Amino acid sequence: MKFKFFCLFILVSLLCSAAAKDSPVSAGDWHVCTGSFSKKENADNAVKKLNEEGISSFSSKTEKDGKILYRVLTEKKFDDIKEARKYRDELSASKAASELKLKGLWVCQEDKTEVAVPASLPQPLPAAVELEKNETDENFFSEEKPYSVLIQTYKEEQQANNDRDRLREKEIDSYVVKKFDEKELFSFDLNSGAFENMEEAENQKKKIEELGIKTREVTDYSKAKEAVESYDKLTQEEKVVFNEGVYTVPDFFTANILNTIRDFPVNRNFQLEKAAIIDFDNCRKQNFGSEFDDVTEKLSMARQLHAVTYAVYRDELFDREVEVYMMDCDSIAEDKTERVALSEYDFKIRDGILRCRIYKADDLIMLAGKCEEKNLYLMMMSRDFTPEEYMAFLDSNRDGDDLLIYPQFRRTLLVLPDDSAEVKRDFLAFTLEKVQVSYAKSKGYAQWALPIVGHWNATAMLRQKNEFVSVSFFDLDYDYNARSVHGIFMDEKKTAPILDESISHSLTVNGTDSWYLNNWNGKEVSFSTQSYIIAVDSELFSPVTEKDLTSLAEDLKIWK
Repeated sequence: MKFKFFCLFILVSLLCSAAAKDSPVSAGDWHVCTGSFSKKENADNAVKKLNEEGISSFSSKTEKDGKILYRVLTEKKFDDIKEARKYRDELSASKAASELKLKGLWVCQEDKTEVAVPASLPQPLPAAVELEKNETDENFFSEEKPYSVLIQTYKEEQQANNDRDRLREKEIDSYVVKKFDEKELFSFDLNSGAFENMEEAENQKKKIEELGIKTREVTDYSKAKEAVESYDKLTQEEKVVFNEGVYTVPDFFTANILNTIRDFPVNRNFQLEKAAIIDFDNCRKQNFGSEFDDVTEKLSMARQLHAVTYAVYRDELFDREVEVYMMDCDSIAEDKTERVALSEYDFKIRDGILRCRIYKADDLIMLAGKCEEKNLYLMMMSRDFTPEEYMAFLDSNRDGDDLLIYPQFRRTLLVLPDDSAEVKRDFLAFTLEKVQVSYAKSKGYAQWALPIVGHWNATAMLRQKNEFVSVSFFDLDYDYNARSVHGIFMDEKKTAPILDESISHSLTVNGTDSWYLNNWNGKEVSFSTQSYIIAVDSELFSPVTEKDLTSLAEDLKIWK
């Protein structure tokens, strides 16, 4: 196994272009939302408590991703979103909010459309969202109005929908074009406008870019028509689902790891690109710590480093990236680097405050600080902001959220096994990364490689029975994707002659068609289920047996 991969991954450098400020303005009746509930009685209870504290509120029924939700909105409403956000901040800082433990307030508009409530709402764990056909109207490009601005392309519908809503806040007409083709499977384009001629579309593109928003090209309906029709046909003929994941973490995570995850800063306008978790205490205990010498050198200010969680966030609309480290350590050494301290900043976390400073060195701007009572140290850096933009970005981060708000993070952690009485497992490290085009290129653009691009590659390193094992997998977001790609793998393996059954053969894991391989790369049990293609591995000369790997595969939480 290539353990050095973890170090290279952690030390990735970020270089991106600067972008303009994001200051959305929109008209309409804006309210502050204090919470969202799947059960109306819970929303009604929240409304009662708010009203008792003098905060007039009501519940509003809405539908999101096919699920009925009940949002708790304040009666006070605003025509200007900026004024609504100002009230949100005042309410967040109020004594009533503190007593009611209100966190993560946001602004939204009341959903006044009729929402059909099914007789009984399904409660699958994890929740599955079914893909539905394109919704077209006069704003959707067509043969009559074939020209549109293609802003971005996504592999996950919920990311496309999130950025669509942000554009609509800015009063930019936008919609999601859902597509399917046999080579790349599902994709979701964020488009703006439908025009009869190219000139009108080019003017729309220019208007959008003047706001600092990154666009791709003016596109023609004829380029997308076949893929749009294929998507609609497929999703009407076959159920294709996306798993939301569940808000849970493996029970073998130590308190130090949980500390860094639960207080990890997030921003809902920035999507997850990469993430990593390292348990340095376990690495040292298992003589695995030397694999991360480069990381400890970079984080040399941390004394007795226990755990690190790391992430790269990206805002596709404004072409910005932010790199974040949250460390659990005993203390922090005095900062002696030559950096210009711009200001002090108190960064709110779930149950405390990080006392921080904002620094600037050349084109890098960084927030660094600590919460001594929780042994937490934060570094958050970027090359894509002016100091003023960076302050606005920090102010838009929401306390009370953590990395688990990202479905990709939830779903990949959901794969990992819990501890059991029979098998003791020690967690060492975990990485998650969006697959780039370079991966498909390295595989010669194989038939199975292209559909993986834009989805997720994860690896967890564990110690089981005093031996190193890993769970490596692709999360392809939609079950159809995983079945298609893994089907190619299995067809190739089953049609190839098996020279030695001890080296390569088929088997079954929890009733799932699987494969065992033992070669110079090591031992591996691989299979596909839900949206995942999973390989459970051990090293070449490890005493770990096929039975051990199969047992680990059957202990994964995905079967529960």
